[in-house]
Amino acid sequence: MFNLKNSVRSANSEKTARMIKANAIRVISGYVEGVRQPSLSVQLLLPNNVAKNLLKQKLLNLLGSSLLAQHLNELKANREKKMFDTARTIAITVDGLMASAGFPVLESFKISSVPKKQESNHHTFNVLFPSYEPRAVVFTLKWILKTLNNQDSRQKSLPASLRKELDQLLGQLRKIAPFGTNNIRFINAAHLLGIPVLPLPGDVFQYGWGIKGRWFHSSITDETNAIGVKQAKNKLVTNAFLKQGGIPVALGMHVNNPAEALSAAKKIGYPVVVKPADLDQGKGVYADLRNPQEVHNAFEQAKKLSSIIMLEEHLKGIAFRITLVRGETISIVKRLPAGITGDGMSTIQSLIEKTNEDPRRSARHFSIMKQIVIDSEAQNMLEREGLNLDSVPMEGEFIALKRSANVSTGGDAITLEAEEIDSSYIDMAKRAADLLRLDIAAVDFITNDIHKPLQETRTAVIEVNAQPQMGTILTHLHEQILKSYVDGDGTIPSLLVFGSNTADLIGNVRERLSGSNPGLGTISSEGVFIGKEMIDQYRQSMLNATRSLLLNRNVSALFLAIDHVLLMKEGLPLPIYHHLVITSWPEKQAVSAQVLSRLGKHLLGDVWIEKSHPLQKQIHQILGPERIRVFESKTSMHAAIDKALGVNTDE
Repeated sequence: MFNLKNSVRSANSEKTARMIKANAIRVISGYVEGVRQPSLSVQLLLPNNVAKNLLKQKLLNLLGSSLLAQHLNELKANREKKMFDTARTIAITVDGLMASAGFPVLESFKISSVPKKQESNHHTFNVLFPSYEPRAVVFTLKWILKTLNNQDSRQKSLPASLRKELDQLLGQLRKIAPFGTNNIRFINAAHLLGIPVLPLPGDVFQYGWGIKGRWFHSSITDETNAIGVKQAKNKLVTNAFLKQGGIPVALGMHVNNPAEALSAAKKIGYPVVVKPADLDQGKGVYADLRNPQEVHNAFEQAKKLSSIIMLEEHLKGIAFRITLVRGETISIVKRLPAGITGDGMSTIQSLIEKTNEDPRRSARHFSIMKQIVIDSEAQNMLEREGLNLDSVPMEGEFIALKRSANVSTGGDAITLEAEEIDSSYIDMAKRAADLLRLDIAAVDFITNDIHKPLQETRTAVIEVNAQPQMGTILTHLHEQILKSYVDGDGTIPSLLVFGSNTADLIGNVRERLSGSNPGLGTISSEGVFIGKEMIDQYRQSMLNATRSLLLNRNVSALFLAIDHVLLMKEGLPLPIYHHLVITSWPEKQAVSAQVLSRLGKHLLGDVWIEKSHPLQKQIHQILGPERIRVFESKTSMHAAIDKALGVNTDE
């Protein structure tokens, strides 16, 4: 007799057996396996009967359009011949969605297989995802597995309900990802330069440690003048400052309503510009307004974005931006509004489509350039020139589709060398940045001839950006800026101590070096110290105790005791360190190979150990003889420690 309950139970059991699962999910706040970020550790369980060749295609069908080119190509290239490749397919997709949401994916995941038991119905893989926000990896992985387990392999694209879920997931991830394009590019640059990064509250990031640590909030640094930033954020105030400083600005004024805007336009003379005084990236800017109706409409639109609206004269010419760091010019850019150049054969519509095929152009938040959008402004720009989307421009004819020249609205940027413009414009930009006391600034101006001296042209500064976004075509600038601000790789001398009497050694060193290096940061069971001053009793985790030293600008070197239990629980407190000092150890008592391996994977230098030490042979076997420095006595090893830590970095 047919038993419906048993049949349902059997079907559910079969479905469960076919599901891909994530077990033993654990956030590792410290550093393990040689990676320089915190990590998420997870066990991935793949059923024996998983269709390896179909899983990749399924992910490509469902999520391919949501991945950046790098991860999409990596996913396509992954050959699913073994279960290991299938686990890799899932991990690539996790990294891809994280990158799409704005997280810096700096180091690739690590996968290792767990020996399979003969009777097991699945393969198990340990996967480590390095990430500055491991919780975000959890959300992403769980959503991908849910999608894989519940969608038919024949599905060619995400259904509407899952598309909505994915959009919500990406929206949630973006809220906890580094804010803006500058932060993610500074983080990427720091990784390439080997500079350690510490995320801080409020989207602030510290590059380097202790006395070498520098704070950045986007392109605002710990040197940036707060008053200057405040003044630069209001274009009306900026113009008043620049005018008093003898720098040319456009004639303009604050307008409170459409009537005032029309009156100001009549007074200044058409064409004019209406824009919010407190927004950037071209938001709400309406340029080249030629009649009262356009002014009225522009004011109403701008008012939706800001309560502070200004109207100024429209200057005919080309827009440029000069970016400066500490008074030195690091880039000069010619800025063009969104538009197309005719070839004498193609329609405006087809030219826009062809322009948007440029792989650098995308609607994605972190794309180098933005796609040209045919909106009401573009339609209006065409109509005023007697054109439409079916018009065929002459060869070489440029048709502007936006009034303002901003990359964020589909515009283009062309880099120039200093020799290509008259030096007076560089001098003008330097004076503007210096006037507002800004260490990093981008000065936007319009001129009718960049090759003639400033005094012989019609030129005006239209904005000074105190927090310039430099993530368009100038992606190399972030590395250049970090090199300017951070000393070397940003690390300070760091020695970890492992053994049975670490507190005695650290206490002795602290006493000896308190005069020559008052910035020595130490951690042991006695507490957390800077010089001779105890700042904490070390009742917190090893990671938190270490971070309190890394954030302190007075700390010039680190000498830290390592607890092997916390080491295996939390990971290392530093992503890299210079030397490992081994103190005394009980005879005939071995150390876990896993402990030594974990210590060794983040060690830049060598292990310091006394001759005939009980652990010498084991360290030799696990880390290799080339990584051991053997000292004849305690005295000689202490001298080496003093030399490594005792130098005052201020001298």
